[in-house]
Amino acid sequence: MTSILQINIGVCRAAQDLAMATANAKAIDLLVISEQYRDKDENDGWYADASGRAAVAVLGRHQLDTIGPRLPGFRWIEMNGFRLYSCHCSPNVPFTEFETFLRRLESSVREALCPVIVAGDFNSKSQEWGSPREDARGKALADLTASLGLTTCNRGNAPIFVRGASESHLDLTFASNSAASQVRDWNVLDEESLSLHKYIGYTIGATRKQHLKPTHNGWAFRKLDRVKLKESLTQVVDVTNQEPKEACNTTIRWLTKACDASMPKSGDNKRRPVPWWNPDIAEQRKKCLRSRRAYTRKRKKTDTAGCAVELETFRHERKTLSAMILAAKEENWRRKIGKAFASLWTAIPGATRTK
Repeated sequence: MTSILQINIGVCRAAQDLAMATANAKAIDLLVISEQYRDKDENDGWYADASGRAAVAVLGRHQLDTIGPRLPGFRWIEMNGFRLYSCHCSPNVPFTEFETFLRRLESSVREALCPVIVAGDFNSKSQEWGSPREDARGKALADLTASLGLTTCNRGNAPIFVRGASESHLDLTFASNSAASQVRDWNVLDEESLSLHKYIGYTIGATRKQHLKPTHNGWAFRKLDRVKLKESLTQVVDVTNQEPKEACNTTIRWLTKACDASMPKSGDNKRRPVPWWNPDIAEQRKKCLRSRRAYTRKRKKTDTAGCAVELETFRHERKTLSAMILAAKEENWRRKIGKAFASLWTAIPGATRTK
């Protein structure tokens, strides 16, 4: 099973930090992000599109099968026998540009040789995924998904985008016929995200290709140094005078040594800790969620003016949560810098620290 968390963070630094912390706490394998705040290094498992808005973050040390190219509007990765797309198309682009984006996406999906999951914020409205009305973009997207044989995974009536009294279903998840039955427990999470969008969580079960494909967690094959491998393999061992079992063990040790010399270990699937997270932030997030629920309940019973107090409380709690996350990250960074300088001074013989 592969667990996925999907979110549009609205180009918000604190929302991106909170999404990473949430994914870590829930032991999420893949994080699908729309409107990311800042691009990260692919060596850290962060794969963004050419526009820098859509990204897939691979959490833990999972071995990828293939990584797609950086194209405008989407990026994909293949892992465990399926291909996952992270997509985003701004609501401000003209319809002709949206159609161009859909054509690029269609071409890419049709080239896939494995089950496909297409996720992201398309800023399109259609009754196919719960919107009360359909716009031109929604009709075009619905026609495309039908032609590709993609099934809409969105379930329930819970809105995913909430801004004041406005509620929409903009964040979508589609699956090809061979993958639709493997997408399980799709749901909108009732947790504070510091974004106008809510988290979407779901899992993908093992595909047939995944069952048939052997897995190996020994080395990171994508970082293979072919020159070092060739150099290691030139040091041939002689097993002609050895017994079959001994010769087999000698050959295995020889190949293992060559792999160690040419590739780093892939390690286990443990996730990196979130060093800045603390109980105060966790408690503030709960307070933020409680105030949001209070505001939502009051808003359903009265107009906007009638729930002004609840709205102001919710905004205050959300602002406080964002400020606490930024302060905790800055404090963690200062501790790291302090430790680095302390190690540096210790390593220099005869060095004395001055204020």
